[in-house]
Amino acid sequence: MKTMMISSNCSGGGKTTFTLGLMKALKNRGYDVQGFKCGPDYIDTAFHTAVLGKDSRNLDTHLMGEDGVKESYSRGTGDLAVIEGVMGLYDGKGITEEGSSYDISKLLGDVPIILVITPKAQSVTLCAEINGIKNFKNANIAGVVLNCISGSYYDLLKRCIEYNCNVKVYGYLPNNDKIKLSSRHLGLVQSVEVENLLEKLNLCAELIEEYIDLDMIIKDFKDVSEYSYNDENSISQINKNRFHMENKNIKIAVAKDEAFSFYYKENLELLEEVGEVIYFSPLRDKELPADIDFLYLGG
Repeated sequence: MKTMMISSNCSGGGKTTFTLGLMKALKNRGYDVQGFKCGPDYIDTAFHTAVLGKDSRNLDTHLMGEDGVKESYSRGTGDLAVIEGVMGLYDGKGITEEGSSYDISKLLGDVPIILVITPKAQSVTLCAEINGIKNFKNANIAGVVLNCISGSYYDLLKRCIEYNCNVKVYGYLPNNDKIKLSSRHLGLVQSVEVENLLEKLNLCAELIEEYIDLDMIIKDFKDVSEYSYNDENSISQINKNRFHMENKNIKIAVAKDEAFSFYYKENLELLEEVGEVIYFSPLRDKELPADIDFLYLGG
């Protein structure tokens, strides 16, 4: 798939709002888009799924390992893949970039990165920050999107960046309270809790079409090689062998509703490969599904 990563200089920089708007705008243009999220994040993947109508996938080297990340990527389908980063570009495990968005970009073959930055009372200093991010580990920064600013401020910053930095400026998202997503201590509120979510996404996609050069972004997506996950040495096959679950035909109940929604897509696929998965809601169902062999409560 042709792939692009969306990252930022920090958490709260606007990457989730831009990612969702970009996904919606691409879908509106008729593209089949596959969503991915760096790290062990279940909230953002639920937003991706709400936008695209297909499950988003996690890319987490800490829990999956490098081969597991490649497998998860290769299980995705579509014309274009959009990977949402985690925290700042280089923020990973401990004091290194291990497990960071940058780490995932390199692992998948130097996926190009759009930096979404929300400037605050900066001009040339912003250029120093962009150059620092780009040159720190030679990240493949394709371009910059400026978030939550006015048109006049954008005109100034665009000239500054084009003069001082060797990166494209794709455009900007104007400050608009109608597209903002609420947060709490664990991150964003869940997608099912957001009122008028589709209205927010439609508006964000319209703003992207109006204020950002979407054609240029689409041209900068890069082909990424897929990785075989069907052979006997693949992570999914090793996991099935490890748990001795092949051909057991077990009956598996999985809790899934607003209160139980934190799952890796890959874990659910593993269960589906070894038995019959029945979803139920602890919030609404009075009893567990009948005659189950295995119960999975997530999140």
